[in-house]
Amino acid sequence: MLLQIPIAKLQRLAGRMGEHETGRAYDALRAGWAWSIESRRAAWHAGQVLSNARCWPQTHLSGFFALTVYQAALTLWGYGFVCLPAHTPAPSIDNTESNSGQVQTRVRLDQPETAEARAFVNLGYGSPGITSIPPPSPPYPNDLPTTATRTGEGFVSLQDLPGVMRVGAEILRENYKGGEGARAEGKCLPPLVESLLGLMERVGARRRPER
Repeated sequence: MLLQIPIAKLQRLAGRMGEHETGRAYDALRAGWAWSIESRRAAWHAGQVLSNARCWPQTHLSGFFALTVYQAALTLWGYGFVCLPAHTPAPSIDNTESNSGQVQTRVRLDQPETAEARAFVNLGYGSPGITSIPPPSPPYPNDLPTTATRTGEGFVSLQDLPGVMRVGAEILRENYKGGEGARAEGKCLPPLVESLLGLMERVGARRRPER
């Protein structure tokens, strides 16, 4: 994944160096990387990282591995930020309508490879997104409402910038939900995980520069 992404530009895009650098990173990414096969490969591999992270043993997503989950979410968020139009809610079906009125197949980047996924990576076809399986009621604090249920997997388009980061945060939280002691109740997460959760919330709330 990291071989396909300009990580320094994505970090600036996320606001690490201030609003001026966000605008410069946005323009630089749209001038090249955004329309390349490398950007779509990066998005695909990032989705696979999140898929793999969901399967990790409880409380094992810490340190480097927690940071990798954040970087995967950042990659997907960055792709949506620079490559896709602003998010508009879509019906919960396998196809979605683009701004041009054409119906596009939804491509789940965190699922096993399919012909649709290959068409997205190689040709840019389809509407890319990831899967969200929200926690049962009541939701974790600060989670935004979702129409998906535990029995139905929700599709989060990469156009949905807050939603993409929310999925990454969901994966980290879920990994500590079933642990022992205070961590099982989400009351004592590792400091790095706590920090990453806050960072994901802030990055997800960022808006595109006005051009």
